Amino acid sequence: MRALISDIHSNMEALTAVFADIDANGADEVFFLGDLVGYGPEPEACVDLVIKRATRGIKGNHDFALINGPYGFNYIAAEAIHCQRDTMLPKCLIMCFKKKSRWKYLDPLLKHLLLQFH
Repeated sequence: MRALISDIHSNMEALTAVFADIDANGADEVFFLGDLVGYGPEPEACVDLVIKRATRGIKGNHDFALINGPYGFNYIAAEAIHCQRDTMLPKCLIMCFKKKSRWKYLDPLLKHLLLQFH
């Protein structure tokens, strides 16, 4: 069985509850449909969990904005993206391997359209 998740917006509490439900229902594949980041307080923890649990995914507009800038976003959404970009952006050569791995996960999602249903 497959499960679809989307619009997480950095809400780790909700994401954890969703994965608990997915596990309880026996889904063996999880597809991520975008907007992993935005608004919520825990973007890095959410990205780490989705990297670990999702089989395939695509980039949502908030994920795209994190990488490229929040063009066309309202003030509140843009401010959330700026704050999360400041938190997540790898800024040093040493001690930021985890940050780089998150960035490398999010950046190509839209380019390669990894969501492929069999």
